[in-house]
Amino acid sequence: MKNKYFDGAHKWEEKDENTIGLPRPFAIPIRKDLAKKVPIPWQSLDRFESYGHLGLNLKNEDLVYKNNLCSYCGIKIKKEEIVIRWINAPVEITSRKGPKIFSDFHPLHLNCMEQARIFCPHMRKLQDSDFELGKFKKLKQNAISDAMKSKESKDVSDWFFNSNKKNIKKNDES
Repeated sequence: MKNKYFDGAHKWEEKDENTIGLPRPFAIPIRKDLAKKVPIPWQSLDRFESYGHLGLNLKNEDLVYKNNLCSYCGIKIKKEEIVIRWINAPVEITSRKGPKIFSDFHPLHLNCMEQARIFCPHMRKLQDSDFELGKFKKLKQNAISDAMKSKESKDVSDWFFNSNKKNIKKNDES
């Protein structure tokens, strides 16, 4: 039986680290709490064999906020586009090393979040009330606000770390 999330997809390889769009390349994890196939988001790397979980593609993670990209598929999000984001991400434990990362609360395309909520072992346990739906320009402002709360940890993406609030606000308005 075909699965709409994997129709036309292939097993993830290192050369796929910049592959954009849907369907996402997939991994075949051995963990029992995961599906037999797991799509690899654009800002992630397949590290199931070595670590038992996804790895973070730091370059792509930084580009998510800088270029208004969806962290799941890597495609640019339009300002007026209706998107969705996780609003109850624990910012106090957010860093580049995890367990939560900054793109966890950045807006995603609706179709991309649908998949994230199916395949992510944490997100599939969340309720609809744990998410915010709206226009990208507003939800990105909210995500930046959340990210700035964790900037005190000094362990944020290069884009946040190397930018001051004025530059972040300027990017947000573009």
